Amino acid sequence: MNNYRYFPAHEFERIGSDGNRMNISFMEKLNKLREEINQPLPLTSAWRSEARNQQVGGAKNSAHLYGRAVDLRVHGDTAYRVVDMAPRHGFTGIGVKQHGILRYRFLHLDDMEFSEIRPRIWSYT
Repeated sequence: MNNYRYFPAHEFERIGSDGNRMNISFMEKLNKLREEINQPLPLTSAWRSEARNQQVGGAKNSAHLYGRAVDLRVHGDTAYRVVDMAPRHGFTGIGVKQHGILRYRFLHLDDMEFSEIRPRIWSYT
């Protein structure tokens, strides 16, 4: 099992994911972001199987399927700081859900370059 500095194996197991399926260069970017922000970035989603992706209503070609995306349980100032820093660390997709019940707020980060046009930053309704 890959054990990333700020994202140990038990973090992936806790959310029902497999850290071994995460793209190594993606995880290096995530670790560097975590080091710069200097505070926890709890995972709520990482690599997903096809079945899990369908179950949660993920996009058909979701970056989660390739181990190139995570969702982070962050809000408020931390969320703002992550959104500000993420592009400098090579993240090309930023999804923002910062409304509603606190425990359901999150940020999605990915580093995929899709052939179809998509927003680089978007909000979940």
